[in-house]
Amino acid sequence: MSFKTILIACDAGKAATSRITLAAELATRSGGHLVGLYVVPPLQDFLVVANTSFDMEYFRRECLAKINADGAAAAATFYELTTGNRSTSEWRVVDFAHDAVVALARTADLVVVGQTNSEAPMVNVAADLPALLALNSGKAVLVVPWRGVSAATAKTVLLCWKEGREAARAATAALPFLQAAERVIMLTIEDTSDSGAPALSGAQAVAWLARHGVKATLRHQNGCDSNAGPLILAAARQVGADLIVMGAYGHSRLRELMLGGASRSVLAEMSVPVLLAH
Repeated sequence: MSFKTILIACDAGKAATSRITLAAELATRSGGHLVGLYVVPPLQDFLVVANTSFDMEYFRRECLAKINADGAAAAATFYELTTGNRSTSEWRVVDFAHDAVVALARTADLVVVGQTNSEAPMVNVAADLPALLALNSGKAVLVVPWRGVSAATAKTVLLCWKEGREAARAATAALPFLQAAERVIMLTIEDTSDSGAPALSGAQAVAWLARHGVKATLRHQNGCDSNAGPLILAAARQVGADLIVMGAYGHSRLRELMLGGASRSVLAEMSVPVLLAH
C-alpha cells in the first residue's frame, strides 16, 4: 500500500513550505503524483467591516486582488518545491464550495492540509477545510501543524484506537506510516465503568497490525469521550510521538458534518501532524 496520488492544499502562508515539502517527499518515496490545490476562500470571510459608510465595492475589489495574488504566490511556491522531483505534479484552483473541494479529494489516496492558525486567522485558508475534507471525502487527511514539521518520516506514531468505523479506517489509511515507523503505540481510552471490550478490541487490532509487519505496543488510559482530546495530546507528548493517527468523529449540522470534541481539541492544540479518517 502506498500513496500514489497526494492532494496538497496550498496557500501563501509561510507554513505552506513545510507542508508542500512533506507531501512532495511522500510522493517521491512512493513514485506518486502530487496535486497542488489552491482553495479560493469565500469572499464573505473578508467582508466584515464595522463602518457601514465604507466603500464596499472598493473593498471587494481589493479582497479579490489579494486572493488572486495569494493564489499566484501559492502556485509559485508549489512549483519551486516540486520541480525536478521524481514524482509528477499538477496545479488546480477550486472555489471553496463543498462539492468541488470534496470531489477532488475523493480521487486522492492522501489529502494534506494545514492546521488552522489561530494566531493568524485572516490567512487565506478556509478555517474549516480540515474538517470538511476529513468528514466528507472518505479519504485520509493529514493535517500538518502551522508551525511546520522537520521530516516526512514519523519515527514514533501514536495510534488512537476504539471500537468503530472511524478508528479502523484511520489505522488502515495510516499503514504506510505505521510500517515505516520505529515505534507504534496503540492508545485505547477506556471508561472504567465499561466491560473491558475496548481492551479486547485493542489486542485484536495489535494482532492485525502484526500481520502487516507493524509491531504495536498497547497502552491503556482511563477516561471517557469528554476528555479524550487532552488525554490523546498528553499521551503524544509522553511517548514523543511524531504523528497522531485517529478517527475523525462528527455530528450532523444541516448538510455538513462538524467535528466532534476530541477531534476538534486535538486539531486546535496539536504540535505534530495528525492523520484523520472518517
